Amino acid sequence: MRYNEQEQEESKATVGFKASVDLAMGILYIVIAIYCFLFPAVLEQFGSKEFRWILALFGLYGLFRLYRGMLGLKKSTKRTRRDSSIH
Repeated sequence: MRYNEQEQEESKATVGFKASVDLAMGILYIVIAIYCFLFPAVLEQFGSKEFRWILALFGLYGLFRLYRGMLGLKKSTKRTRRDSSIH
């Protein structure tokens, strides 16, 4: 295996792993935001108005991470299909 081919294999693995981490973290951020909204005891402990803004930002950032992860997975699978069709 030449150096360039090895570098491409590592790049594919890195893109796939980063996309998986983005998806997992996006789900985690959204679950945290939903959990805190559903259980008012958490809101009462930290103050309602400011904490709701933070939770909304958590949810939006979670959606962004999901979007970025989906794009990364799509890019990773497209690259894999393209490489396999060349050889």
